[in-house]
Amino acid sequence: MKKEEFKKLTTSRYVFMDGATGSNLIKRGMPSGVCTELWIADNPEVISGLQKEYRQAGSDIILAPTFGANRPLLSKHGLGDKVGELNKKLVAVSKAANPDAIIAGDVSMTGLMVEPLGDTEFEELIGVYREQIRALCEAGVDLLDIETMMYLEDAKAAVTAAKEVCDLPIMVTMSYTEGGKTMYGNSPDEVICAMQEMGVDACGINCSAGPDNVLPIVEKMDEYAKVPLIVKPNAGLPERDKDGNTIYSMGPKEFVDCFDDILKYNVRIIGGCCGTTPEHIKELHDRYFSQ
Repeated sequence: MKKEEFKKLTTSRYVFMDGATGSNLIKRGMPSGVCTELWIADNPEVISGLQKEYRQAGSDIILAPTFGANRPLLSKHGLGDKVGELNKKLVAVSKAANPDAIIAGDVSMTGLMVEPLGDTEFEELIGVYREQIRALCEAGVDLLDIETMMYLEDAKAAVTAAKEVCDLPIMVTMSYTEGGKTMYGNSPDEVICAMQEMGVDACGINCSAGPDNVLPIVEKMDEYAKVPLIVKPNAGLPERDKDGNTIYSMGPKEFVDCFDDILKYNVRIIGGCCGTTPEHIKELHDRYFSQ
C-alpha cells in the first residue's frame, strides 16, 4: 500500500481496525504460558477463523499475529533463530484468510530498554526491529502497525528501522496509564510531535483503558495532530471472575457509545484492543461506517 493510498482512505471515511487477538485465542483454546506466535503457527485455523470474523464484522485492517515475533521475545522460548520464518508464516496465514483485507505487520516492544533505563544501545534496538520488519515486508504486508508502545525511545527505534527497510505507511500507537502518560512518563503531546517529526502516517492510542477513559489523551493529541489519529481501546478495565479468569466489563453497545465524543476530534482509525470481540467491531462499524 502506498502512503498516498493510505492518506486517501483515511480522509474519505473512518477506517476500521480489528479487535483483540490474545483474549479471544485463549477463549478458543490457546493454553497459558505458551509462545503465542508459535501456537498460532501450529494452529492456523484458529486465528484464520477469528480474523475472518473480524473482516465480516467490518474490519478494513487486519493485524498479522506478529505482536511478539521479535528476537528477544522469541529467544525466551528458544526460537530466536526463527524470526524470519515465523513472521513470514504468520503473515501468510492472515493473507490467506482475508485476501481482500489490508494486512498490517504488527510490531511491539521487545523487552529491551535503551540507556539510561537499560543497558541496550539505541542502534542495537533499531537492529532488532529492523530484523522483524524486514521479514514482515518480505512477506508482503500492506502497512506497519507499531503498537502498545510504552516508551517513546522504543517507538523511535521501531520507526527508524521501518524507514530504513521500506516505504510502507506506518501507524504508531502508545499505551497510557490512568495519569495520562505512558508507563515511562511520555505525554501524548510529546509522542504525537515526535512521531510526526519522524514522518509516521497515523498516530494514537491503543490498549490503556476503555473508551470512556481515553478522551483526555485524545484531546491532548488532537491539539498537535497533523496526521490521522488512531483510537483502539480495551473493552473497559480488566476484572477477575469467580474462576480467576480475566474478563472485560464493556459489551459492544456500551463500548461503542463512548465513541461519539472521541470522534469529535481528528480520529479517523478506530478499533478495539483487549477484551473486544468481532461483535464489538461490528457494532462500531455499523454505527459509524456511513459517517
